[in-house]
Amino acid sequence: MKRIAILATATLLTAAGARASDALPEGSVPLSADQLNAKLADKTLARGGHERVYLAPDGTTLGAYDNKAAEAVGKGTWKVDGNELCWSVDWRGRGGNHTERDCRKFYQTGSGIIVQQTVNADGSPLTVFPIGGFVLMPGDRATERYSKVEELLRK
Repeated sequence: MKRIAILATATLLTAAGARASDALPEGSVPLSADQLNAKLADKTLARGGHERVYLAPDGTTLGAYDNKAAEAVGKGTWKVDGNELCWSVDWRGRGGNHTERDCRKFYQTGSGIIVQQTVNADGSPLTVFPIGGFVLMPGDRATERYSKVEELLRK
């Protein structure tokens, strides 16, 4: 599973490693579905310098991965149920096609927001919090990349 702390004054998400058996910090409170939707709708998740996934307000996703070794584009859906965000994205690219399924629970703590990954990309439950990070950016920062990568994939 994954925990990511959202800094209160910035939209950088940084991950902390932990075992699934580790308890959430004392005083952690699940975000409501309304709070989570307000934080995520019409935002773009950036993973590393190459991947962007836009979370549209209508519950659809559009993604692009523009690493020259493994370019890919993806479309899918996302939804919030309670304090859990889940998405499913169908990726197609130079490395083949695959579906990414991912779920994360969001908790408010005294120092920010912690995100606990609850499902692996292949849909199986996680047993360990992997190390990683995200940047959450306002608006759609994926469509332009999607178009460029899609054009490259046609060649």
